[in-house]
Amino acid sequence: KPGRDPAAPTTAVYTTRRGDRLRLTRTQDIATYPVTVNEAPVEYALFPRIENPWIYQPAGSNTLVFRSSDRRETIDLSTWSRTVVNGPTDITAPVLSNVPANLTITPTHPQPTVTYNASALDDIDGAVPVTFFPPSGSVFTPGTTTVVTATAADSSLNTSTATFTVTVLPYPNPPAPAAPFTVQNIGAQPTTAGSARHDVANRVLLVTGTGGTSGTGASGDIWSGTSEGFTYVSRSWPGDGVFTARVWSFSATDTGAKAGLMFRETTSTGAKNSVIYLTPTGSAIFQNKTATNGGAATTTTSGRPFPEWLRLVRSGSTFTAFYSDDGITWTQQGTAVTHTLTGNALSVGVAVAPRTGGQTASAIFDNLTFHTPLDSWRYTALGNDQNTGPAADLSDPDSDGIPNLLEYALNTTPTNPASVSRPVLQVSGLSPQPSLLQLSFLRARPDLTYIVEASPDLSSWSTIATNPGNVSLTTPVTVADSSDLSLNPRRFLRLKVTAP
Repeated sequence: KPGRDPAAPTTAVYTTRRGDRLRLTRTQDIATYPVTVNEAPVEYALFPRIENPWIYQPAGSNTLVFRSSDRRETIDLSTWSRTVVNGPTDITAPVLSNVPANLTITPTHPQPTVTYNASALDDIDGAVPVTFFPPSGSVFTPGTTTVVTATAADSSLNTSTATFTVTVLPYPNPPAPAAPFTVQNIGAQPTTAGSARHDVANRVLLVTGTGGTSGTGASGDIWSGTSEGFTYVSRSWPGDGVFTARVWSFSATDTGAKAGLMFRETTSTGAKNSVIYLTPTGSAIFQNKTATNGGAATTTTSGRPFPEWLRLVRSGSTFTAFYSDDGITWTQQGTAVTHTLTGNALSVGVAVAPRTGGQTASAIFDNLTFHTPLDSWRYTALGNDQNTGPAADLSDPDSDGIPNLLEYALNTTPTNPASVSRPVLQVSGLSPQPSLLQLSFLRARPDLTYIVEASPDLSSWSTIATNPGNVSLTTPVTVADSSDLSLNPRRFLRLKVTAP
């Protein structure tokens, strides 16, 4: 009614031509109308299910539509305003097509997502969008069958629906991590310590993290000094690398719990480390302890949604951290941190800490990759991070005579035969100076070993230089033989490259 307090409760009753009675009671909360159809309660969320040729509410809207072949009436439930249109109306629904048949999914993830699509064509509107409930891309629980409803509506709100089922088979229970990975519970731990399961084929790691004991405050943490108590699933890693994981989900009681990627000097409590982690509330934090038993310095970005990608990069003594929503576009977290980790116990892995002692925190990591610089190059250049098939070290996918390992070593492209940077052999020295063979080449990679060898007969070889000069992507190094060609005219040089 005009002039009526819009916040006051109001009841409206409508009777359709078929005799159905629809009763709506408006309250201050417009999202929770008590609704009845023929005096039977109907939940607001089920409004689309009471539709018939005369009554319809677009999903998620506050508009109720009544229609017949010669009249259309809309009511805005938030204001009780009414619009009436007389005359012929479109009462023909779109035609759905390409609706999936019943789907059976073999999961490769403990919380698999399933995508699907369909199309719809309307006589007047042409192609119209199709919506699904549950939506395409939803998570489906393994071991269950779910009915999916496809709906298409035209501009006159005529709708068509179809259903199909999605059956997700049980997800196999992965085994505990095997070599080269180990599960270690660092610092004080409760009676039942943390554990992990590793689906190697699908690069999924499920970790239950523990630390500290009940009543000891934040003793299950990754923090400064020796204030550490967490579960660490790691492997030995002596050199540089790019370490990536997506934190699919993370549950913990303490909002300061932590789950992420860590590089660590040793597994002793208080060891130096760099870690990029997420909290259950979606804060991405880059934390560094640059001295044994020292303080922990952090930088934080809040508002990161799950699932979220994390990346930790080690290059010499420099550590850099990144986060990403999609694993393609990366944002650096804070600034790079330089600190020296020494010894033969260096390791990298995932860490999960409940923060509150005696509690647990559970994280699912997927898309887990620990890449050497060579692995990263192989993946970028050849689409495969494994030393197999066309991406193998000794394969030559562009047939230019240079295998992949040498393409990497000399900074050339393994799929482009025109990208060539062969070592150059020449003779140096003018009489009366000795005439010496020289080999020039790019020493492009710090993670490889470059060895120059010499031979008088192509049978016996001796090393004359190991990792000569400086690493550079543009400036070659030159190695000279020590044998005078005027005295030993038969002489050969070769470059040998080895990966760790």
